[in-house]
Formats: sequence, C-alpha cells, structure tokens
Amino acid sequence: MTGARRSVPSPMAPRAKKTEPFVVRTSAIHGRGAFATRAVRTGGRIGEYVGQRLTADEAERQATSRDGHTMLFEVAPDVVIDGSRNGNAARFINHSCAPNCESVIRGQRVFLVALRPIAPGDELGFDYNLIIDGPYRRVWTARYRCRCGAPRCRGTMLRLRAQNRVGREYRRLLRERARAKARAKARAKARARAPR
Repeated sequence: MTGARRSVPSPMAPRAKKTEPFVVRTSAIHGRGAFATRAVRTGGRIGEYVGQRLTADEAERQATSRDGHTMLFEVAPDVVIDGSRNGNAARFINHSCAPNCESVIRGQRVFLVALRPIAPGDELGFDYNLIIDGPYRRVWTARYRCRCGAPRCRGTMLRLRAQNRVGREYRRLLRERARAKARAKARAKARARAPR
C-alpha cells in the first residue's frame, strides 16, 4: 500500500464562483441588454436591481434624459432606486411587451424573477410600465416608443392607463409615415415615366 494522501479542501481555499445568470452585451432592442448565461426556471431569481436610494423629490429634480432613458425604480411612495448611480448590471435589462421576467418588490428591494423558462442566450426583458404624471403630450409617443419587436407590441413602454392612448397615437403616426412614403414613391415613379 502506498502512502497516498487525500486532498482535504482548506477552508481558506477559494470556492468555485457561481455563474452569473446574465451578461451585458449589445442588444437589438436598445443599446445594451442583458442575456441569460444559463437556464433559468420559471420563478427563478435572476438578480436584484440596485442603485442609490433617492426621495421622490430628488428623483423628480434629477429628470430623465430627452430620449426617455431612465433607470429610476419606485419601491415606496417616497423611495426611488436610481440604477444609474451605484447600480449593477440589472439596469441593462430592456423593456419588452412580451416579457420573460418581472420585477418583484419585497420590502424596499427589487428582485427580477423569471416569468417562464429562459434558455441561455435569451435576452431578458420586463414590462417597464412607466408612469408619466400630467396630461398626455404628443412627444411621449416618440420618447417612450417600444422597440421590443414582439408580435403584440403595444408601441410604448408606458403603463396601461396611458398606453392605449399613446399606443394608438404611435400606430397612427406609423400609418401616416407609411402613407407619406407611398406617396413619395408614387411621385418618383410618375416623374420617372414623364417624358423629358
């Protein structure tokens, strides 16, 4: 019998790192997006949305950018998480009208949970349900336009109470653009046929 030793792991030895559930890379939906690195079962936790905590007044003063890009998450009547300040990669999860995950608020923390099985490589998306105070303004149609590409895309990232009006407005604008493009094409065709 040889004097072979058995290797006993040291309590100080580094442990195998758990694979992150997603990675950030370029997205077809908008800028950068989060993509699953491993399978996630329905109800599985994807991560926590973190960032600097602000009061509602501080968040209002901060104001969103002109393109409607926001990383503010309201967790209580006077508590907002700003993912753009001290936030993590969860802030890159894009909006989708056919989401595969949802946000769940527990206490004053936000967790992202899978709504259905997610395969490695799938882009993560949840419904932002953005709320805009005040009367409808036409500029919202472009500012909060949805680019998710879902078959039943509603055309906006805004919450249901505003989405019907904004979604209809957006679809009307798309129809107007299509008609204008068709008219321009017809005029160009007529000019090409006209004798010189």
